[in-house]
Amino acid sequence: PSLTDLGTTVSVSFSCKSLLAICSKSNSKVFIYPVPLAEKSKRKPKYTLDVEDEPLKVEFSADGNLLLVGSAMFVQVLETTKFTKILDLGQGCANSKKRTFVKFTPDGQSIALFSPYVTPLSLVFWNIEQSIKSKTAPANRRGTQVQVHTGVKGLELRTAELKNMCLDVDWKHVFLTTATEIRVWNVQSNDVPYWVCCNAVHLEPPSCGHF
Repeated sequence: PSLTDLGTTVSVSFSCKSLLAICSKSNSKVFIYPVPLAEKSKRKPKYTLDVEDEPLKVEFSADGNLLLVGSAMFVQVLETTKFTKILDLGQGCANSKKRTFVKFTPDGQSIALFSPYVTPLSLVFWNIEQSIKSKTAPANRRGTQVQVHTGVKGLELRTAELKNMCLDVDWKHVFLTTATEIRVWNVQSNDVPYWVCCNAVHLEPPSCGHF
């Protein structure tokens, strides 16, 4: 069945706990539906999350226990029992063209965030548990950076040109795409050993997580 009255939807995510999150940019809301969807007369969201800024990205963690919500102004993490906010990184995840560059790491313990307004490009891993427990950085204001990779040798890209980003399962490589290229960034050696010229607007990592 289809859903209506959602406004302009820009991101969706399925949870292994049978939930569907829909990000409505025009309504500044995130709708959470149980899956499978009920009949039309009962097709109402289980939760409706009001968002201060236009939400642009939603993503469930692999275990379904956390939900990431991102916009140009913030990145937040909510637990999925009652969808209570547990962390606010205090910075946005979208560039001037409203493209988002934020994902859970494959183990669901950290957030990988490209800082879209920093030159050179910076990839920051935020550990969720450490950020919540941090005494010097309150959880409702900012997180704890556990690892920062700045500057990509051989990667001459402006942030506005980036289309998508994904990680492999062991975090060793980041796949970056533009409209014409796929580039593989080795975050440990800070090098770009592989790239392919193609139409690469959308990209998902290999099923095995390696290449």
